[in-house]
Parts: sequence; structure tokens; C-alpha cells
Amino acid sequence: MTAPRAPARVRVTPDAPATARAEADALAARLAADGRPVAAPDAPPPEASHAVATFGAGTPTLAWVGPEAPPTPRPAVWGAPRAGRDPLVAALLGRAGGEVHVIDATAGWGTDAVHVARAGLSVTMLERDPLLAWWLASARARAEADPATATAAARVRVLATDAAAWLAAADGDARAVYLDPMYPREGERRAAKRGGAAFLRAWLGPPPDPAEVAALVAAARRVARRVVVKRPAKAPPVAPGASGAVRGRTTRFDVYPPA
Repeated sequence: MTAPRAPARVRVTPDAPATARAEADALAARLAADGRPVAAPDAPPPEASHAVATFGAGTPTLAWVGPEAPPTPRPAVWGAPRAGRDPLVAALLGRAGGEVHVIDATAGWGTDAVHVARAGLSVTMLERDPLLAWWLASARARAEADPATATAAARVRVLATDAAAWLAAADGDARAVYLDPMYPREGERRAAKRGGAAFLRAWLGPPPDPAEVAALVAAARRVARRVVVKRPAKAPPVAPGASGAVRGRTTRFDVYPPA
């Protein structure tokens, strides 16, 4: 039996301008169309633990309300890239030179995609969940409006779409596809503290079935020259056929050739 999905509340403060109210209405409609229980701006909050998106005069916020509230997600950092060796960028580039287009097929909070864009790569983020897709698009729009981060934001697109369906229809022009499937619980503790993984688990439910992840890897290998899958350092690969890996301190990036 499928567990009930966590509800959401879309909240609008009295000082919210008309544009924010319109954005709130659009998000509520997308969540409802996705089958989420949604409390309208003028309705009381849900009794169950829930996500709440707040629209006002300033930057929209996202939080979790409940007895065991997971960490509130922090916006991705759009500033200058870190100095030194970068295992994710190294895994995506391989020996390639020039312009590289990356498809981030499991965008989540967009942390890795923004990191890659800061390093100079163009990125298309795919995110099927309406709440996360809104969060990504909203953050990208703010970054594009800021001269200090506009260059990195210009390298990023956000598509509210299912990755499996997008890959099935892709024409094979992607240089690299990046996958960061939700970590198994035993490998999640540090990631939850850093990147809001516990929020994702509360909102999205348990990690996808391993067979589903392996199928996504296979679909990516049919359209990309290179597929990179993020894993905990000691976890097994999600699918057979990796040609190598680039290791970080606590994370491993498995590299798969085209099928």
C-alpha cells in the first residue's frame, strides 16, 4: 500500500505584491495537479507535517512544519567556484575540451548543477516534482537578476519534467548526463545535514527502487557520451558497466560510457 504523500501549504503574506500572489497561485495549481494535498493561502495549515512555501515582499522561502522538522534547504551558492581539484567536474569532463553540456537528471536542490555552472559548464536541470522545480526556477531567476551571479545563471536551464520521459525523447546530443539518486538511509547522515536530504525524504518519500535507478542509468547511456552517477564512497554501484570512477573525500562519481 502506498503511503500518503505529505501535504503542502502555499502561504502569502499581506505585503506580497501581485506578482508574488500570482506565483503562489501557479505553484498551488501545479502541486494540486500533481496530486498533492494543498492548503490554499487563505486556508488553515494542514494538521499533518507539511512543506510550506511563503510568498511576500522579499525572497520566497521554503520550510518544513512538523514535530521532527528536517533541515530547511539552503539555496545553492552561485558565486565563484572553489579552487583546487574538483572530482565532480573532473568526472563530467573526462578528457573532453571546449563547451560541455550537462543534463542533471535528478536536480533536487540544484546544488551540484549550480556548482558545475560556476565551473563554466552549461547545465540543464530536470526536476519532475513541482515544489522543487519552482524552488530551482525561482533561485535561478534571482541569480540571473544579480550582476554578480548572472554569468553562472545564464549557463543554467530548469525544466519541470520527468527525467525518464525526457531521456526517452532525447536526440543524443548531450555530452554528459549526471545522476544523483537519493542516498540509502545508511549513507545519508552527513548529506542530510549539509544539503537537506532529510527534507527530500520527508517530501518525496523513500529512495527510488534500485531497478528504477538502473533503468535511468541505461536510458542516459543511450543518449549521452558520458554518464556520471554520484554515490557514497563505500556504496556499491547502482548499475553494472561503469568504466571508472573519480573519488572525493566522502563521495564517489561512477563514470559510464555510452551504451
